[in-house]
Amino acid sequence: MIKHFGIIGAAFSNLAAITVFNGVRFGFLYKKFRWQPYGFAHIKIMLVSLIIFFSVYAIPFMANIYVDTIFRSVLFAGLFVPAMFSMNVSEDFNLTAKNVLNRIRRR
Repeated sequence: MIKHFGIIGAAFSNLAAITVFNGVRFGFLYKKFRWQPYGFAHIKIMLVSLIIFFSVYAIPFMANIYVDTIFRSVLFAGLFVPAMFSMNVSEDFNLTAKNVLNRIRRR
């Protein structure tokens, strides 16, 4: 794929390999131990991620690629982090976010 599509082909190849690996791992865990490693929280995370991604992607591109990349990254993180915090999808994430907020407030 790399010969025909360049760096995008490498990205798709990586996506395919990771998808197959996770599928095999999921199948093994479910068949051998009857474990279901994913839950409803994972679906919520994926849906919110996709909604925010396409919302940020819909913004017109800026002329300067570096400013555009920084702007989109900060915007995505600025929307994603509060969304995950408010949905309380991960106890570890919320604890870390609360610690960071407390450190910022102390300054």
